Amino acid sequence: MKRIIFICILSSLLLFVMSFYFANKIFDFIFSFFYNAEYRFIFTGVNDSIVISTKLSVSIALIPLLVMALWAYGKIILLRKKIFSLIIITISIALVFLFNVYRIQSLLNDFSHKAYKSHILMSQLYFEYAVIIGTLLGVIISYFTLRTKQFSEDFSTAISEIGSGK
Repeated sequence: MKRIIFICILSSLLLFVMSFYFANKIFDFIFSFFYNAEYRFIFTGVNDSIVISTKLSVSIALIPLLVMALWAYGKIILLRKKIFSLIIITISIALVFLFNVYRIQSLLNDFSHKAYKSHILMSQLYFEYAVIIGTLLGVIISYFTLRTKQFSEDFSTAISEIGSGK
């Protein structure tokens, strides 16, 4: 168990460092979803760039920790349930991410009716919150659908007594 916790913490740190180091590449990937190139996404300063990159990195680094907490507290021990929980979490992150992209697209469409080109602040895009909300949503869904349900002996006894007609 200690080895698994160590690997989880190490992977979280590795994800944090990698996502902070490659934050510009992550933002380029995110902006590839936007078809309208007449808008500029800007940082308001160097501190804004560091803060947003750090928040995105922390939200990505929390994913393995939340998954391990799900597996521990939900008592998910079967490999197929663990894999299915990872699939649920990945799908929920993708759906929340795409919803956020759709929100920004509608914001861009609202600006397209204006006579001037607009700059959109990076602090208003909230991709770090989309990752956190998607992860939490996936963890909650996985917890309630995949956890090991334990019935008390009294409940089992009561059900068997009802079935036997005593």
